[in-house]
Amino acid sequence: MQNFGFKCISKEADLICELLKHHAEPTDGIIQQSSMIRMCALSLMHLQGSRAIDAAASMVGITKECKLMCDWIKKEDELITFSFFTRHKPEECRLIRARTLDVMLSILKESSFPSSKMWLDLVANN
Repeated sequence: MQNFGFKCISKEADLICELLKHHAEPTDGIIQQSSMIRMCALSLMHLQGSRAIDAAASMVGITKECKLMCDWIKKEDELITFSFFTRHKPEECRLIRARTLDVMLSILKESSFPSSKMWLDLVANN
């Protein structure tokens, strides 16, 4: 389980670096989302039992989408913009990431791990 979490956190850090290299602002939505995903992955790494499988699957999926976004940024040598809905890979990645983050947050809400509750309270207050 920890391996999935570390890969997820690492790939999200790569995405943030690529975005910043291409002049994204630290307050951009993708960077904010990526930071939230990293925090969720850190908390989810400690789960055990049946929800651990769900958490691992969400981290594997979101890591794949993150890699696709990083590869697209490197190939196109430009920032991803989502000003309108299109049927190309980056937009699909963004939608999948948003839905998967919702799943990660719902798993954390059901978790009894203490840091999950503290982190969710922090997110709710911001």
